[in-house]
Amino acid sequence: MPKRQLPKRTFGNGEISPEFYLRRDAKIYEDGAKRMRNVRAIDSGSFEVRPGTYWINTITSGILVPFYFSSDQYYVLHFYDGGMTAYLPDGSPAGSLSGAPWTSSILNELRWTKEGDALFVAHRSIKTQKITRIGAVSWSLADYAFASGYGGAINQPYYKLADIDMTLTPSARTGSVTLTTSANFFVSGHVGTRIRYLEKEIEITAVTNGTTATGTIIQTLPLCQRITFSSAENFQVGHIVEQDTTGVKGKIIAKSSTTIDVVATSNVAGFTVSSSYKIISPDGSATPSGISTISPLAVSDWDEQLCSPVNGYFGAVCIHRGRFVFSDHNSLPDAILFSVVGQYFNFDLGSAEDSDAIFEFVGDGKATRILDMISAETLLIFTDGGTYYIPEKSDPPFTPTAFSVRQIDTAKSGPSRAFSFERSTFCSDATGKRLYQVFPDQNSNVGYWSSRNAALLSSHLIRNPICTTQSERFLSYPERYAFGVNEDGTMFVLHAIEDQEVLGLSLWETDGIFKSICAVGSDLFALVERVIGGATIYTFEKFSDSLTLDCVKEISDISGTADDYAGQSVFVTGSTYSYGEVEVDVDGGINLDTDFLGPFQLGLFYSPDVELLPPEVTGDGVTTKQASRIRITAAYVHTLQSGRYLVNGVPNSSYRGGDDLTHPPELRDDIRKVALLGRNREPTIRITRDDAVKLKVIGVTMEVAYNG
Repeated sequence: MPKRQLPKRTFGNGEISPEFYLRRDAKIYEDGAKRMRNVRAIDSGSFEVRPGTYWINTITSGILVPFYFSSDQYYVLHFYDGGMTAYLPDGSPAGSLSGAPWTSSILNELRWTKEGDALFVAHRSIKTQKITRIGAVSWSLADYAFASGYGGAINQPYYKLADIDMTLTPSARTGSVTLTTSANFFVSGHVGTRIRYLEKEIEITAVTNGTTATGTIIQTLPLCQRITFSSAENFQVGHIVEQDTTGVKGKIIAKSSTTIDVVATSNVAGFTVSSSYKIISPDGSATPSGISTISPLAVSDWDEQLCSPVNGYFGAVCIHRGRFVFSDHNSLPDAILFSVVGQYFNFDLGSAEDSDAIFEFVGDGKATRILDMISAETLLIFTDGGTYYIPEKSDPPFTPTAFSVRQIDTAKSGPSRAFSFERSTFCSDATGKRLYQVFPDQNSNVGYWSSRNAALLSSHLIRNPICTTQSERFLSYPERYAFGVNEDGTMFVLHAIEDQEVLGLSLWETDGIFKSICAVGSDLFALVERVIGGATIYTFEKFSDSLTLDCVKEISDISGTADDYAGQSVFVTGSTYSYGEVEVDVDGGINLDTDFLGPFQLGLFYSPDVELLPPEVTGDGVTTKQASRIRITAAYVHTLQSGRYLVNGVPNSSYRGGDDLTHPPELRDDIRKVALLGRNREPTIRITRDDAVKLKVIGVTMEVAYNG
């Protein structure tokens, strides 16, 4: 039978989905693999076994959040039910908090943003929280507090959530007053919150029933007056009227044939009577014959504080262009609010000056809820109806009067956090099987951005992500990676080479369930659910390229004990050698017969699992029939600094002729030929390991025989 050698030099496209197995004419097939599990993709196109992990501590279930205090000082924050514990990069505890309002059920839904020494944490069901680092191992927790304004006001967002026609009537302009609405509105949760009557604040102190409450006037309410004319035919309810000489303005709330009831909107003193003064309306003018002060009128122009136990809170936060940004409010899910420039706690809309706060909506009818935001070259907004951005100009980038929201795509965002990586932003979609990449594109037909499904070739590896993180210098490797924990406890790994437009996905698995991950600096941490000694525990672990096992506990010599693994079977490694599986006795001792010196690592085994796609024989007169009847007769595996591994289950020896068997076997650069028997309609090469040793594969050449 004729033979041909087919080299496999790159695995850059990662593990591709079964849907692409027949795309043998495409480069995606040539550069992809059938399986890429527990390996680290390398920029050269090769791969090596992924790093293992140290077992730092046993903790509770929760999530891990990065916190950068400075370029060289950072923490991992462990959020759990009602609390938070900080850890330094070496895994040592660095302070904690208790009494936090978050519960375990909402941890994966939290959103956060950081500024200076503070981390702001948001969820629809709780007040936004401010965590502040007040010392190297000290932290404080407080509710996010809106800034105080003029006359005791609070510069917080207000909005009328009640029916647009519902009116509010205060009994007086100052002091303690009775508040009456035209329909049911008040509930007990309103006590302690504020409403605004014509933009003047009132704090609710008691609720009598659905239409009646008691409140304290914070800012003196506008003056209400009844103005008499010989005829009021030139005036209509809703008109804004102005006195021609004094400039006093007001809004008509009610009228008769000769009177209008007006609330003054621009001058506390109100309107005055004079034969030379006229009151002007859009339909004409008239000279008043009399003016009297009346009790506050029933007006529909009122609103309430947006953030409250009644209305809920914001679920997403970020900082962009010097403004603090809120979105995903429980009652206004498509609203987006920007603080005053440079004042992160001030949401005073003012008079719409360039630096004033902004209150807007996505407002296109497609997006009903904002799920996340990312501050990139522009602000990116991820919603249940697609991805949007806010166009910007040079200075200022956007203002209350020059503001718009534009759509990039119709990809419905999923619940996990979006993340920035290699000048792009990524977000899983609502199906849980796509990973959308939003990237700058000057040629885009929707402005500055374009998007694509970055997991198109590997959608089977995206399995409802629950958390994501990215590292631009993972363990000081030159490669760039992003990581995501799937709902099933596996971890997808995205490898990117931006200048070559390479994106490849692989999967990491462990003897347990990944629950959360967090990258800080060059380190990657994981919170893992494992069964150790018959009990389910949660371990805080740190990846290390010196390890080839997971959840490692280290002992200095064989006389040491591993109490955490008492009664458990573990793998043991030392130097470059694997001792295989060993039973730890109930006292934590290990039964290891060796003369080699420690230290020894005890941990849980995992194997790389890389399977090539079936080879494609084409060209040089090879017919379709010949190409369909092939077998792989041999594989040449090119490795660097590697130990024992298996090819289609066939092992190689760790030692070579002449090696000193009293020393651990060396890691080798090698080209190994493995003869393979048997036939298969879709023959492949599969590389695994049964020892916990290093493995780095830079290429595989398949020797293929086909019918002549």
